[in-house]
Amino acid sequence: MIRITYDPSAPVTAVNLPGSKSVAARAYVLNAIFNGWFMLTNIPDCDDTSDLGFALFKGEEEYDNPDAVYNLGSGATSLRFFLAYMASQPLFNGIIDCSPSLRRRPLAPLVDALRQAGADIEYLEEEGRPPLRVRGRALNGDGVKLAPGVSSQFESAMMMASLIWDSPYVPQSAPGVSRPYVEMTARMIEEMRRMVDENDNGFTMLYKIETDWSAASYFYELALIRPVRRFTLPGLRPPGESLQGDSACVDIFGRLGVDSEFDGEGNLVICGDEARIRALAASAEAVVMDMRDTPDLVPALAAGLCMAGIRFRFEGVAHLRFKECDRSAALVAELAKAGFVLEAGDSTLAWSGLRCEAQSEPAYASHGDHRMVMALAMTAAALGPVTIDDDEPVAKSFPDFFDKAGCAGLRSQEVRSSVSQQHSIDFGEYEC
Repeated sequence: MIRITYDPSAPVTAVNLPGSKSVAARAYVLNAIFNGWFMLTNIPDCDDTSDLGFALFKGEEEYDNPDAVYNLGSGATSLRFFLAYMASQPLFNGIIDCSPSLRRRPLAPLVDALRQAGADIEYLEEEGRPPLRVRGRALNGDGVKLAPGVSSQFESAMMMASLIWDSPYVPQSAPGVSRPYVEMTARMIEEMRRMVDENDNGFTMLYKIETDWSAASYFYELALIRPVRRFTLPGLRPPGESLQGDSACVDIFGRLGVDSEFDGEGNLVICGDEARIRALAASAEAVVMDMRDTPDLVPALAAGLCMAGIRFRFEGVAHLRFKECDRSAALVAELAKAGFVLEAGDSTLAWSGLRCEAQSEPAYASHGDHRMVMALAMTAAALGPVTIDDDEPVAKSFPDFFDKAGCAGLRSQEVRSSVSQQHSIDFGEYEC
């Protein structure tokens, strides 16, 4: 369990964010497809990225071992990309598995599409779910159709793997959710292919993983909750240059009164405008946003808007039910502990201003979800001390989140308690 407090008088220093795990996952697979021509830098030190890198390396070493098990942990992106790539490797014969929580998330549409292309994939236990026996084959994308509307990761997995097929998979024109992630894949394929084609000297090329805009969203949330304070986030590429759809933080939080400025030295400085935020909070009208393209921003936005007292209605969020947890249901349950009555529909999430009795020190559940933990931690800046039952899920994407949050004024203590004993470790003084 971790206890979080906020110190408004604490000095604020630059917050160094990790590399993007979405970019890193694509870079790992594309580097394998392009025969290892790249040296990847700024790789995030998180579970999802590490599990994928290890599985790819192990795959090269153990193609001839049919008993080898490749466990992709809880990384849905990693699992889906690895499955499509290995199903396309004629020498591969192995078992692909993942964590129990990830087994519950959709996979059958990708398996069905790969089978259309000629893949040999067998469910070993439950139909539609890992573990899988995969015997790699030369595949062909002619006429392959992917069921729309479940995950952009399926589309991206097919796009990358089919670079080594007899004929490529042709992406569908309008994926149902998270379209920017499909566009990210297309841009990275084009960029890395161009670099390989232009590599006349045959030397290994550097490819730098972008700093993570999804991680930035929690500090935007903090700027919304604590206007006037300025937070500096180095290394982010501006919208328009960035591969990441979550660079939409600039526009989305800008609508809510959080200003963004790139200082010309590689730093993004964000600051909430108190007058604009208060005006939105005073309005009886809800802020309406379509979050179909940026679902990973929803936890930070929902928590931040409630803390700022701004009514909202998110549309296009049906896919939240298929994340690490049912995020719509989890946000409803956890923010009720802080006194906010949210309503979740089939594809909507809203707060109309209705309040309920709040816990004096909200005791949140993590739901095993890294984005829930990070979004809920920031509410301490509005509520006073909060606790979260498990801080370990942040290792999935941002292992030193609580260290970095200390740079912005949050103080975190890991608490192991019984009725008679507590042991605490202060995470608030680490280098940022």
